[in-house]
Amino acid sequence: MKKYIYMSIPVICLICVMVILKTVLFIGYVPSASMAPTIRTGSIIIANRCYRELDKGDIIVFNHDNTVMVKRIAAIPGETITIGNKKYLAPLDGYFVLGDNTNSSFDSRYWNEPFVKKADIIAVLVCQLN
Repeated sequence: MKKYIYMSIPVICLICVMVILKTVLFIGYVPSASMAPTIRTGSIIIANRCYRELDKGDIIVFNHDNTVMVKRIAAIPGETITIGNKKYLAPLDGYFVLGDNTNSSFDSRYWNEPFVKKADIIAVLVCQLN
């Protein structure tokens, strides 16, 4: 009987890790320089799926056109942001996002629908590992 208990410990640990990764943490890879120098190209990031209210300046992980992206919130719902001579008013369920490396970032400025909906947000950045 002891043998079966010891054999089940790795399975239980694996299940616990899988539950944590699906419900609490997000681990991802950043392949581009769009968030440099804050997040370097090739970095592994850890983000929190259980986030608080989002604010301007937060770095979020989200889905956009079937792609997972990482950007900084530049405007929160109800806020207006002016870039160049163009004004954007964030809707009540949307965020305007920009990459920190604006010369190398495909972000809200270039999208047909320039706002990230709250439902598309996966997590908020906690740290990068390298």
